[in-house]
Amino acid sequence: MNLKELGDDPEEALRVMLDGFRQSLHTAMLGEVVKYDPKTMTMDIQPSMKGVIRKPDGTSETVKLPLLTGVPVSFPGGGGTTLTFPVKPGDPVMMTFAQRSSDAWNQSGGTQDQIDARSLDLADAVAHVGIRHQASLPENVSGSATQLRTDDGKTSFTLDGAGGLSLDTDQAVSVKGAKGISMDGGSGDLHVTGDLFVNGISFLNHIHNNVQPGGGNSGKPVGA
Repeated sequence: MNLKELGDDPEEALRVMLDGFRQSLHTAMLGEVVKYDPKTMTMDIQPSMKGVIRKPDGTSETVKLPLLTGVPVSFPGGGGTTLTFPVKPGDPVMMTFAQRSSDAWNQSGGTQDQIDARSLDLADAVAHVGIRHQASLPENVSGSATQLRTDDGKTSFTLDGAGGLSLDTDQAVSVKGAKGISMDGGSGDLHVTGDLFVNGISFLNHIHNNVQPGGGNSGKPVGA
């Protein structure tokens, strides 16, 4: 009990009691990823803000809040699609806390009975990835286009209302379509820089068999 609660001022005692109650409620808090499980889409998070403990003599001290385990992660998604990220230890996250116990919903979804009377508790955290502190900002962020990109900017997919779509990377690009791939340049042309290989045959340097003099046609290109 705070010593101020034992004084003659009931208003001061009530204020101290309400301050202590507010300390037990959590709405949103920053944290740092300790471990991430992509199979369950949950993570263990160390809250970045310390808690306050009031001592019997009226003083207080700050303490490290407990590690929050099995926190569900909120990725952008809907309609059968989801955008996920390879979350790593040390990444900052923003946590929000459900107004009521979320244990049953986390297990089964739908509308569930509350199995606990707690409210705005640390046990009901949801992690939102993507928030950054000033020491971990990505490089050269575009102020005019939407991008899916690496932090160093070496690989990016850019959607720009004035400039269309672009994919830039310093790595190889692979495209696979189980039922085929089609490209339509509309009224424009399709430009390829460098060689083009079809089933291992070079477009620029292939040779033909069954070459005939005169007006006949050559055979197919010789396979690689």
